[in-house]
Amino acid sequence: MITDNEPEYQIDLWADGKKSAHDRVKQMTLTPATALIYKPLIQVIDLFCGGGGFTQGAINAGSQVVLAVDCWQPALDIHEANSPDVPTAKIELGGSIIETAIVLRRSLTSGCHFHLHGSPPCQNISNASNGDPEEGMVLVRWFLDLVEYMQPDSWSMENVVPMAKRLPKGTPYVKLNSADFGVPQTRNRIFAGEGWVAEPTHTQEDWVSVLDALPYLEGELTAAPSMVDRWSNVGNNHPFPTVTSQSPKQIRVVSRRRKAGEEPQSYTPDRPAHTITQVQHIIEYPNPTKAVKIRSLTLQETAILQGFSSSMKIPYARKKDAWTVIGNAVCPPVAEAVIRGLL
Repeated sequence: MITDNEPEYQIDLWADGKKSAHDRVKQMTLTPATALIYKPLIQVIDLFCGGGGFTQGAINAGSQVVLAVDCWQPALDIHEANSPDVPTAKIELGGSIIETAIVLRRSLTSGCHFHLHGSPPCQNISNASNGDPEEGMVLVRWFLDLVEYMQPDSWSMENVVPMAKRLPKGTPYVKLNSADFGVPQTRNRIFAGEGWVAEPTHTQEDWVSVLDALPYLEGELTAAPSMVDRWSNVGNNHPFPTVTSQSPKQIRVVSRRRKAGEEPQSYTPDRPAHTITQVQHIIEYPNPTKAVKIRSLTLQETAILQGFSSSMKIPYARKKDAWTVIGNAVCPPVAEAVIRGLL
């Protein structure tokens, strides 16, 4: 039996002499007993990093993100504003696997656990797209080839649900709902990968609602026009509804418009939001003749519904670009669960 009374010995966590701003320990003295539970520092490289959702989650899980790569400057601007200590590189990914691997390995420290993550663009793969899904799979397959070549200790890749049926046979993946990880949104995404198990932190009974995340909205919604004001002019063909106290359940948040004459996709604010996209969600009263708009959710509120901090910085030259960055982001709490679940 190994005990803490056994002789101590030392391990050098930075044997190659590299040091960085993220250094937590240069050298640690361990007994054989404590050595059994020691895990090496986790270093993460985040490809197609966007605004930094996976990076933020990985940092929250205690890992060191040594490099984040994207080719779009508006995304890198937001990433750098929120994770200033993480090195970024503006690179058009999808080229030579060997040359890419050489660049990435320069950021790694020997003796650390290397986790490689990627979120290849999903626009052409999504069901909402009219593009060719096979074009969208080009970068997915490139990332899988990079994984095969680099052989990281663990890896993950996030994308939309339709990607699953197009993955090469035998590629391991799971479908994760962000609401199961405390995100106020029912965002389903495929996470392919190996070397980790993401354990949910919430059951459906304790999912976080929009009002939980944005509690001040309740005051705005209860100050709504009265039912008399909203229904008094609808005519005899629309009987007056049962009068109740005003509540947020009488309000809806529209996540997507349909064709003229069809009801939009919507949810009530006492539940998690529908999937966040590049389109603003609109709070409105569903009047029988024509819905009355209250207001749209702001960019900052939408970021919160993606699982980002309320203090997130969102710099932009064009607001449309910022909406795209936020709408395409990986939810940080889901990324955190992946890194915490490393085996």
